[in-house]
Amino acid sequence: MKKYLKIILIFLFAVTGAYLALTAGAVLSVHEQSVTALVGEEIQLPGYTASLFSRDMNDAVSVADPTDKDHTGTYTVTYRLSWHGIPRRTVRVPVTVRDVDAPVIETDTGGVLFVKTGEPADLSAFRVSDNYDAPENITLTVSGDYDLNTEGR
Repeated sequence: MKKYLKIILIFLFAVTGAYLALTAGAVLSVHEQSVTALVGEEIQLPGYTASLFSRDMNDAVSVADPTDKDHTGTYTVTYRLSWHGIPRRTVRVPVTVRDVDAPVIETDTGGVLFVKTGEPADLSAFRVSDNYDAPENITLTVSGDYDLNTEGR
């Protein structure tokens, strides 16, 4: 009984050691840490280099690409190095698809806002539109160096 237990333990240590060696010897590097593209443009995913104990393993890399070039957002592209169906290394790269058109701010007052001294600014004269976001999802803020308690421009 002890003999069989010893053989089983030796086998398990050998398998564990082989697995650790294969994992430690696997290298997957993606050439870019992140990618940014504009809506509608083709997305150029970064290249990669994969090796297992200095042996070229580029053919063993799979790339899962869920990006949609026609919709804004941040997507995650997954590069996975597998050997005999067992994943050895995984690298995830964020891909951000950005809008090309800025929101439009319009007003009936020609872009000038008249505010009575000491009263808060009423931004209801401004209308904001965007080709992706609905107006209720856009926040309009006034910034800069201004004093609502002093007359002048």
